[in-house]
Amino acid sequence: MKKYFNFLIFLFLALLSTRIFSFTLIEKVYFDYVEIIISVILVLVFLFKAKNILRLKWVFPEVKWILITTVFSFLPALLFHDQEISLGLLASRTTYFWLGYYLLKVNNVKLRDLHNVMLVMGFVWSLIMIIQQITYPVIYFNFLNGSEFEINRYEERGNLLRIFIDGSLFGFYFLFFYWGKFIKKLTLRTIFMIVLGLSAVLFTGSRQIIFSIFVVFLFSFFSKIKSITRYNTSFIYVFVNLIFIVITFAGDYLLSLVTLSLDQNVTSDNYIRILEMKFFVFEYWPNFLAVFIGNGWEHALSSYGVEIGNFKYMNGFYRSDIGLLGAFNKFGIVYLLVILSLFYRIIKKGSKLFVPDFIQYFFLLVLLTSISGANYFEIPSCIFILISILYILDKTNEKNSNCNTHI
Repeated sequence: MKKYFNFLIFLFLALLSTRIFSFTLIEKVYFDYVEIIISVILVLVFLFKAKNILRLKWVFPEVKWILITTVFSFLPALLFHDQEISLGLLASRTTYFWLGYYLLKVNNVKLRDLHNVMLVMGFVWSLIMIIQQITYPVIYFNFLNGSEFEINRYEERGNLLRIFIDGSLFGFYFLFFYWGKFIKKLTLRTIFMIVLGLSAVLFTGSRQIIFSIFVVFLFSFFSKIKSITRYNTSFIYVFVNLIFIVITFAGDYLLSLVTLSLDQNVTSDNYIRILEMKFFVFEYWPNFLAVFIGNGWEHALSSYGVEIGNFKYMNGFYRSDIGLLGAFNKFGIVYLLVILSLFYRIIKKGSKLFVPDFIQYFFLLVLLTSISGANYFEIPSCIFILISILYILDKTNEKNSNCNTHI
């Protein structure tokens, strides 16, 4: 039991970060309390171990700046929108989860424990996404349950039910890990895991995620074409057949997503995402200084939060729908540059930073879907997996000059 203690602890924390995959039978307010408790514990432990943390070398100084720009986001909310400091701190409570990056390293956590937790979480997320297509209308996992969108919490796209569940990044990690293994060596287990993960991704109904996944697949294929043709010639045969199977069984579904995009005229100046971007990038700046430090993190109980809410309900403008551009409006250009620096270093790779291929694919997908989708760097379930991956890269580059991943 002692052997699996750390694994079980991290699995428990991962489940809490996803609110147990948006479990509907537990009121959201209880998860709010849990997030506050975890944030307080992280701050206290961080302060207790501050001396040891300061002595360590860090591969990703960007984490420090993510913390600074988000933790102190209560200041612009106070200066520009008269939001109370206490409400600002409460709104940004989950950003303290980033402290976990430092605590993982100072406690020298085993990489395999974290890696296995993320694979288990990705496997379970994929299963839930698939099973709920069968069990509907019995649904126990749904992010929108109990929210202001509850009346429209189920949406059909291409004759499939679209249900929103926290923990998608675990699913992406799971899919790309096995995709990386698939490129190197073909096994029935690997093929099964890819089919499972890919099916779950299709059931998200997100055009941006689905088409970005295929872009990353093509990128990985062409970037590794020489080694594939030399060492794994059967991969091309299986890859082509996999594409054929997807087109056969999901062709109508994918075509319906393309048709939906055309019907919505996504390149039009009147498309809602374009209007959101124009408003939050060029118009919603109460002060020039806000461009650098942002507008701050809003709380629903403040007048600032009410104003952001009115943009949603009266204009259909959701700052959370435009990813990093929305984050730019909330946290400022310094925050945006820090995030882009992180993406650049990991996706570019190079001699100074070793990055396993599947993690490069993972971050490429996150980048593609962050441009006008979600800002994963402020979502609790995403922060857990992001700090885990950064810690894995940190330890890998610190300990191993021979480029072994330890996982």
